[in-house]
Amino acid sequence: MESLICIDSNAMSYLVDAMTQGCKPTGNVADEKIALLRTYLYRNDILYISPTVKEEYEKIKSDVNRRNHQGIADILLGDIPASVPTIIESRILEYSKHHSGEKNKKDCKILAEAELGGSQILLTYDKIFLINLRGKTRGIKMSTPSEYWNNIGIPKGSRPVRAPYSTNPLSRETWWIW
Repeated sequence: MESLICIDSNAMSYLVDAMTQGCKPTGNVADEKIALLRTYLYRNDILYISPTVKEEYEKIKSDVNRRNHQGIADILLGDIPASVPTIIESRILEYSKHHSGEKNKKDCKILAEAELGGSQILLTYDKIFLINLRGKTRGIKMSTPSEYWNNIGIPKGSRPVRAPYSTNPLSRETWWIW
């Protein structure tokens, strides 16, 4: 079995966009987004989300976007099991020493849930989150999707473990193929 890999909320939203729209990513995190999709398609194991990631996508105002997130989560992603709330809170306090502020509390909670739920790696492309907490965690590593993708050593030209179905917009694209 491969490492249990958890993704944060931003990573999940990109994965949903890629899977439902199929558009090649552009912008300053395009390489991260491509690496994330390849990680999902080429690894033997699925990706996982924490309870807080689920809570966040359930608050999406757009019905279509929220349903897309729900559908991808229900069918293609795994759930990190919930841990004891008091233990999660103590870990959030510990991580908040390095990544403070109300907005960052959710980041710390996602990290704590992933760690305590048994994940070995949390994938994020939030640079501030990585700068503040990488190397300061206990039982979990933090990585960008591109760092992770480059380290797992999938040979170029390999067939994906999962391929988009013929009706999926990605099936007509080649940008994600390794």
